[in-house]
Amino acid sequence: MIEKLTKNNKSVKTLEKYRGIGIMTASTLTAEIVDIRRFVKDDNLASYAGLGKHEYKTGNNEKEIPNCFFNRRLKNAFMTAARNYVLFNPDSHLAGYYRNLVKGGMKKTEARKRAARALVRVFFRDLYSLVEPDDPDKVAHVKREKESDMTNVLSRSDKDHSNIPLSFPISNNTEESEKIKGEKTKKAVLM
Repeated sequence: MIEKLTKNNKSVKTLEKYRGIGIMTASTLTAEIVDIRRFVKDDNLASYAGLGKHEYKTGNNEKEIPNCFFNRRLKNAFMTAARNYVLFNPDSHLAGYYRNLVKGGMKKTEARKRAARALVRVFFRDLYSLVEPDDPDKVAHVKREKESDMTNVLSRSDKDHSNIPLSFPISNNTEESEKIKGEKTKKAVLM
């Protein structure tokens, strides 16, 4: 029945062209993404799928932590796609990347998550290539990114990752509250 329903769906057919990605996985990915134009770049899609991390800073501590709010069905579909892609394409760059991560001591689930993150990039570019060119600049940007290889894993410090500084200064509310307390104490003493 799913085959019959997705017979004319370009997104599902595009994802099915990869060995190991079946009708169920492709249709789940398409259904959960809904419209690829909702995501500006593949980082946004990866974050929505729970395959990205966000910066967590407190005082002197700086680290990246996993996002707790994500689409679990989409993450499961990407993890399944990564497992099947590596299994059915043993000579691919992505399979070699996965094997090297496992050989280096990484747990298989974490290595599979990184392979799924690499698939997010590939699927994002393929699905965006199906979009009708309402905005030619956006389509040209995605086409330029498509030229890079699937195993090109961007780190958080790459030029594509921008830390957006706050445009307004943050006032220290504790100093202001202590100043007000001091003024109240002076008034109480004088009375």
